[in-house]
Amino acid sequence: MSILVQPVWSTPVDDTETPTSEEQEAVERTIWECVQPYYRGASDSITLSDGADARADADASTTKGGPIRTGQVLPEQRKPLPDLDRRRHLAFVDRILNPLPAAYVGFDSTRVWLLYWIAHTHSLLGEPIEEQDPKLRARFISTLIHCQDATEGGFGGSPGHRGHLMCTYAAIMALAIVGGPGPCPDEDDVAMGYSVDVGKGGWDAIDRYKLYAFLLSLKQPDGSFTVHKDGEIDVRATYCVITVSLLLGIATPELFAGVGDAVARCQTYEGGLAASAYERGSAPPSLGEAHGGYTYCAIACHLALSLLPATSSGPSAFAAAAPAAAAAASSSGRQWSVDNSAASSKLDLDAALRWAVWQQGTAVEGGGMRGRTNKLVDGCYGWFSGGGLFTCLGGLMTLRGDNDEQWWADATADDETTEAGSVDSNNGGGGGGGGGGTSDDWESLDEDEDDSLLVPRHDDGLLLDRSALQAYILLVAQNPKTGGLRDKPGKPSDAYHTSYNLSGLSLCQHWIRLDLDARRRWTERFKQQSGIGSDVWRANCYAACLGWTFDERDTHVLGHAAAAKENGQGKAKSANEVQVTHPIFNITFARAKSMLDWAYAQQ
Repeated sequence: MSILVQPVWSTPVDDTETPTSEEQEAVERTIWECVQPYYRGASDSITLSDGADARADADASTTKGGPIRTGQVLPEQRKPLPDLDRRRHLAFVDRILNPLPAAYVGFDSTRVWLLYWIAHTHSLLGEPIEEQDPKLRARFISTLIHCQDATEGGFGGSPGHRGHLMCTYAAIMALAIVGGPGPCPDEDDVAMGYSVDVGKGGWDAIDRYKLYAFLLSLKQPDGSFTVHKDGEIDVRATYCVITVSLLLGIATPELFAGVGDAVARCQTYEGGLAASAYERGSAPPSLGEAHGGYTYCAIACHLALSLLPATSSGPSAFAAAAPAAAAAASSSGRQWSVDNSAASSKLDLDAALRWAVWQQGTAVEGGGMRGRTNKLVDGCYGWFSGGGLFTCLGGLMTLRGDNDEQWWADATADDETTEAGSVDSNNGGGGGGGGGGTSDDWESLDEDEDDSLLVPRHDDGLLLDRSALQAYILLVAQNPKTGGLRDKPGKPSDAYHTSYNLSGLSLCQHWIRLDLDARRRWTERFKQQSGIGSDVWRANCYAACLGWTFDERDTHVLGHAAAAKENGQGKAKSANEVQVTHPIFNITFARAKSMLDWAYAQQ
């Protein structure tokens, strides 16, 4: 249900003011200022104060601890819902590619992250880097490859930096977005703007053997990983290992053995997951708080492992890194089943779901997501606690059999369902191979209003209020002054929040489904290769990444009905619609499929 029609109540403070409650009230006021011009609910349903039960007077003055000026908005005064300001957002992230002020020298260690956020933003908005400037694409590829640690493997934050798992994830995902098969373009190629178009996409320059050794060297006896050599243990490191190894075709049972239990041990008493193992009753007690970023990484890991065969029957090796072990593994393939997976049975899915639903803010908080219990909402958690997390949780519920009776699984609807991996690699992966749902999928709250709010006609059964979260991203997170997207009003835009706000928007608009039949079909289509480890294992890894489907009936794009335009297949596509991102990798499906086909020799 949209926040634009919900009753708006301020967060109660029980007559006890604290610095935290004062900050909460201030944020609620700034959010309401963004939402008020678009509000469609009754004026007497608004109570924004310091927690008192009195109704807010429409003419009351705004005072510290007092009611907010609501200012009733008459129907004829309501603003049409804003469009996603694509041009300004792209211009904002592109400015980062220019020489930065001296104060940004501290960001040198995150150069690969800046490149990933910028490339992903372009991809989600349907404006790929290569369409903007071929020279820029060649520069991207060359810079990313030069961040590879030639000594120890992996990628650092900038050229010459030591390998780090977080930077390795960012570099590989950025290369998946902008790169392609072939060696790295040289200086002359960069100057001329030659890269993927002449077979120099940089993927062949990734030293996968050394990278695999780097990943394995960071594994700890309990199945966890450190972020770099002699670094700290962090579940985000595990997420980086799983995503990078699966996407590059270097995942092995040896690498994943024991990882499922290590992830499950991060679950706290709240139900969410922390950065590292949370052992109840330990002495001294372990420190860790359930957090949206950690929970997303852990749940994505748990889902990926749930789609792979159990790893308890012995190690194997990647390709030629250890030929003898690879040959032995190829003769002992493991078949996957829901009850025989690499995931841990110790993770409490119901507890994780319970924690997750409490992270969405109420109408007074704009329907945004928070990262921790009783904290402020933040735009980036639209991905980590919102679209990304709930899509992965939905996949786990499907594996558990919770969704067997859902309408979308009806066999009569096969003609409206598209396998995610079948999306044309040239269109960015949007809308299940042809854009969003048709205009019949949208329904006006008030048919007399041309700028009506669009809501799904059917009950999608989701625990995430995706209409509310879309409203937060469009009304609150967009920065009308500078472009880009932000944490909340009063905060500056940055590439990080721009990328993750749009990622969250993607999986709020497109509710994609884990489809075990699609997974089976991808397994059957897998082309066997000799001498590259276990074909059964590799086929399972490949299929686990692609077993998702889109259903056009389940697309819900919040926005102005008149802003819809015709796409290439003659179906209405809202101007606010973005491309579909992969819930585990967080790159578009088309780019994930391209790199998977290259890595697993499935072209």
